Amino acid sequence: MNLFQKQEVKLNSGKVSDFKIECDALTDADIECIAYLISQRVRFRGVVGVPTGGIRIALAVDKYSEINNEALPTLIVDDVLTTGGSMERLKADCDKHYSQIVGMVIFARGKCPDWVTPLFSLCGGEK
Repeated sequence: MNLFQKQEVKLNSGKVSDFKIECDALTDADIECIAYLISQRVRFRGVVGVPTGGIRIALAVDKYSEINNEALPTLIVDDVLTTGGSMERLKADCDKHYSQIVGMVIFARGKCPDWVTPLFSLCGGEK
């Protein structure tokens, strides 16, 4: 299985793209490295993953949480962001429980909301 696949795919956002980012192709070692990279970009007190792609990342990132530091935000993570809809929906739910929220994604296919930072940003591919 390849991380980047040239094929027409309907994205979670409903858009159609001519390539797919298959994060299931990332190994456990890849995810551990990504978790480390996230921890170097943001400090946080807890982490929540967007189902389903963000759960694996959240589990790996959790060990970097500074749970006792209430001044830090809660982190929401996901694998691929296209429109930001999944991140925004989870943030709306988390806003009920947490006062500060930041977001990180591995790949951004489109523009991220202001509160979300991508590790890698891609342009194009949407039809």
